[in-house]
Amino acid sequence: MVCMKILSHFPQQQCGIALPMVLIFLMVIVLLTVTAMRNVLLEEKMAANLRSRQLAFEAAELALRYCERLVENPPDDAKYPQLDAGYSATKMGDKPWNSIGNWRNNAISIALPSSANVTVGWAEAPRCMIEKIVMRARQEYQLQADDAPPAFRITARGVGMTDKVVVLVQSYVRL
Repeated sequence: MVCMKILSHFPQQQCGIALPMVLIFLMVIVLLTVTAMRNVLLEEKMAANLRSRQLAFEAAELALRYCERLVENPPDDAKYPQLDAGYSATKMGDKPWNSIGNWRNNAISIALPSSANVTVGWAEAPRCMIEKIVMRARQEYQLQADDAPPAFRITARGVGMTDKVVVLVQSYVRL
């Protein structure tokens, strides 16, 4: 410590403690500030991820509703892609929605038309797949044969602000 002799009536030395105390307090304040900044940045990332997930969910819901309307009221002039028992069983395995290539193939999945596509920061446009299915004896859905009443499994995929956030939703439609 730095000591200085004070000129006074009584000869004594006084050591300066103010500078070391100020430096210690300054270090404590800096550490608290850094910790607070890290917490704020983490919360900001969490909020952004939540927003991206919500956008992906809304995109998947939009695609799901679009394909449900296609199945319930098919257009007269247009044919939409539809997976049947033979195609799915031989070429795609048991879950066609697990392959990213199927979501980018217009012969397998349906993209929202530009009129229905409300772009709000999606990394990719929402898409959906339509599968013909039938309910079997144990209440399990399987791909449909041609002689069963029409039923469909619709799987929709929405992507958030980055392609790392993907949401899949499904619904079943019986006509």
